[in-house]
Amino acid sequence: MLHELGYNAGKAKLLAGYGDIAAKAIHGILLQGWAAIPDCTYTKYGVDVLDNTGEGYALAAMVLAGD
Repeated sequence: MLHELGYNAGKAKLLAGYGDIAAKAIHGILLQGWAAIPDCTYTKYGVDVLDNTGEGYALAAMVLAGD
């Protein structure tokens, strides 16, 4: 997807989390990405959280990219 958007990434990883509150969704990202997040070859990142706790859910996503 990054290549289609014009970003010339050598490697990339998508991490996602879900929970009834934002903290649990972010915790899901950390659990899924425990090995990838400390990898210093990922030099760029993007993070977003959709906190819709009034509806009973929260979503979080992180994209890691490296050259």
